[in-house]
Amino acid sequence: MKLPALQFYPGDWRKDPGVQALSRHDRSVWFDILLIMHESDERGILLLAGKPMPEDALARMLFLDNQEVNQILGTLLAYGVASRRDDDGAIYCRRMVRDEHLMQIRRNAGKMGGNPVLLNQTVNQKPTTRVNQKPTPSSSSSSSTSASTVLTLTSKNNAKGDLAELKLYAVELGLPASDGESMFDHWEANGWRNGSSPSKDWKAGMRKWKSQGWLPSQKKTKAGNHAGETTMSFTGEEF
Repeated sequence: MKLPALQFYPGDWRKDPGVQALSRHDRSVWFDILLIMHESDERGILLLAGKPMPEDALARMLFLDNQEVNQILGTLLAYGVASRRDDDGAIYCRRMVRDEHLMQIRRNAGKMGGNPVLLNQTVNQKPTTRVNQKPTPSSSSSSSTSASTVLTLTSKNNAKGDLAELKLYAVELGLPASDGESMFDHWEANGWRNGSSPSKDWKAGMRKWKSQGWLPSQKKTKAGNHAGETTMSFTGEEF
């Protein structure tokens, strides 16, 4: 679904060292690229007709020459402002991709009935029954706060998580959502157990797998695909 507006975080933009290290010209070009990414088929990812956008096409859209666009993209990647996707090399904005994941989780929660507290009401309850609901965070809240709110609604502890939670947490760790799916499959196959003991904290397990370089995307990177780049690295609150 195309969004009519772009969610922008002025404070994060001003605090991000990578963005602030850009020249005024390059910063302006990056903002124009964000607007293009907002209209992409995969919001936050620089695509054209479903494929990574060629630099010459981007140059025409920005009214720049190919050499200048190549240089600016190199700076954006070097400063950690933008990232490049491992599987196809597409340029993307980490913050925008993360926000899109959170939005999708909220959509799915809405399809399943919304607030879990409301789902526990019985048929005999009066319409006037009062439900103590926490207010929904405003759209201007930081992504980290929104993420923790979503996770709190879906599970009270980390002994066992659902697929959406693991995919979201993988993204928060700077990994592709597919790593979260791989971890979910691993835990499901093992009955959410560590050997003979029940799992106590799948988040800690995912962090350990990341630190040891055991996740699929990390093994792919070590094998030489786009060497030296990390996948969806969400360090800082960049836009």
